[in-house]
Amino acid sequence: MTGELFLFGYEAAGLATPTIAYCIVSPEGELVSEQWFDAPYCSMMHDFAITQDHAIFMVYPTKADLDRLRAGGPHWVHDQEGESFIGVMPRYGRAEDIQWFSGPPGVHSYHVMNAYSEGTRIHLDQAMAVTNLIPFIAKDSGIDMPVDGGLTRWTIDLADPAAGIVETKVGPFGEMPIVAPGDLGRAYSRGWYLSVDPTKLTLVANGPVGVLFNSLIRVDWRDNSLTRFSDGPGIGFNEPVHVAANDPAHGGWLLMMVDRVIAEGHFAQELWVIEADRVEAGPIAKVFMPFVTCEQVHGNWVPRALLDAAKMDA
Repeated sequence: MTGELFLFGYEAAGLATPTIAYCIVSPEGELVSEQWFDAPYCSMMHDFAITQDHAIFMVYPTKADLDRLRAGGPHWVHDQEGESFIGVMPRYGRAEDIQWFSGPPGVHSYHVMNAYSEGTRIHLDQAMAVTNLIPFIAKDSGIDMPVDGGLTRWTIDLADPAAGIVETKVGPFGEMPIVAPGDLGRAYSRGWYLSVDPTKLTLVANGPVGVLFNSLIRVDWRDNSLTRFSDGPGIGFNEPVHVAANDPAHGGWLLMMVDRVIAEGHFAQELWVIEADRVEAGPIAKVFMPFVTCEQVHGNWVPRALLDAAKMDA
């Protein structure tokens, strides 16, 4: 890991503008690159990806329109017939170097698992859905269709743009995909994400998609095999984080906040510890939390040594 911060902003030139700002901040906190460019249209861009060589921007047809906003309409409406796009820029390149690839209509993805380069080819792994899965956006868009999709790999070849996007669906519908931090942007063999086991689904739903994630899936990219653990009813999994083990031969740990429904609209939370390469065995430890965070939250892990170093630098 380089210690750099890579970030982007959409609607960068104002409401409903297609403008994207892509920036790089050095480990010392200095802005070393700031690139502005326009996407094919103004899209709700929740995530992006980097490889060792590229920055990747996903443009899916959940769109903003200034006239609609001025008339008091919703900010975001999903265009189920709208084309999707992938933009690829050299990681340390300039806006004029970006290449756009056309993708299938109507799809949407909120979160990337990982991306990496393989020669001139780029693999982008993401939690893909057939439409925007947020209920209020679907309602505002007049869309009434089952939420479906899955963990999906898109492969593009920079040397053959006309070939478009090659799609490989690897796992069932889900969200919150993660990798070990050391694998970010590199070729990798495994990742994890959350899904739904309908046989153990609770009747009390929470979170933005109106359903509790109650299944943890490990994907082995070497053969696209899946290993799963699920629990419930009345259990909701939040985004796990990967923590490396002191023993390099060990695959590390997953830490995951878990919502335990105790009454409608009320829940307690626990922290579960799971062996990253043995998710099917379930948690090896559960720690009751004396407080409650938001439902369906994201997570992150910062080693103690980095926190201590940051205090010293301050």
